[in-house]
Amino acid sequence: MKLSNIIWLILYLLMIAAIVIGFQRGRKFAVERYGSDTAQENWDSWRSDVKEMDQEKNSPTERRVPKSPTPPMLVLMGDYYWSCMVFSIVLSSALFMTTMFVAKGAMKPTVIRED
Repeated sequence: MKLSNIIWLILYLLMIAAIVIGFQRGRKFAVERYGSDTAQENWDSWRSDVKEMDQEKNSPTERRVPKSPTPPMLVLMGDYYWSCMVFSIVLSSALFMTTMFVAKGAMKPTVIRED
């Protein structure tokens, strides 16, 4: 195996590790920040304020009351955690492979043929 391929593999594994670690920290942050009783009270309060604003026709903007009884970040990092992580890994892998293909092509020595 060529040294350049080993370097690309290490870079790819580092990228995947960064995504996984980032999602784990994001989930931990969401649970700590939005999983408390105070955060739930704030969310309920905000939803009731939006409901009141929606009932008033004097409001300059039209808002819809969020359907979720829990904060969206908590739902995202709870219910859709694995979906988001897999989707991020797939898209990042595609971008990485494209970048690698372009970089390898740019690093190839150019052969100029004189006929």
